[in-house]
Parts: sequence; structure tokens; C-alpha cells
Amino acid sequence: MKGYLFQIFLYLDILAQSLISRDPGLTISSRCGLALRNGFSWGWYQLGLLIETVAPGHCEESIRYDRERAEKVLELLK
Repeated sequence: MKGYLFQIFLYLDILAQSLISRDPGLTISSRCGLALRNGFSWGWYQLGLLIETVAPGHCEESIRYDRERAEKVLELLK
């Protein structure tokens, strides 16, 4: 059940981020992590700073997780 709930929240997160920025497949935390890395998109950057204050390393971990998830899908599509 825990894994199922995680998947539901993950895809709600992806949906929300996609509706806001029109970049499908990324989570909000990944978008914030990219803004922190590259220093662009003021709103995502500020949210990233807040997330990192509460949970240090979370945004970078989310980027890694999104990348791993995308690589698994690409592997399935071969």
C-alpha cells in the first residue's frame, strides 16, 4: 500500500509541475533542483531554497530519481 500511495503522490506532483511549467515528466523538486543548479527561474529557485532548508539534498536526490525513472522507461522502449 505504501508503494502505491507513493506512486499516486509522485504522479500528482508530476502533473502539477507539468501544468505549471509545461515540462512533462519532472517533479516539482527536480524543477527546483535544476533552478538551484543553473540559477534561473526565480520562483523555482526560491521554492528550491525552501525545500533545501527543510530537507537538505532533496532536490538533487529528486533529479537523480527522475533521471533513473526516465532511463527505465527508455530501456522498456528499446
